[in-house]
Amino acid sequence: MTKAQRNVVAEDYSMLRGTLATKLRATLVQYALQQLRIDNNVVDGNPEAQQIIIANRREIRRWLFD
Repeated sequence: MTKAQRNVVAEDYSMLRGTLATKLRATLVQYALQQLRIDNNVVDGNPEAQQIIIANRREIRRWLFD
């Protein structure tokens, strides 16, 4: 992904320094990821297929549907 593409994604998601930080109730984690169309099984995937990934997957793992 080019720098220009990263900038577009950051703008689309209102990211700050390339990071989207969201606070929400634990029971809503999976639903928030679905709404953002983030596949929780993708760790280092193709950036054209999924532009953002979960940085704190270990912390939220227990609330994810398998």
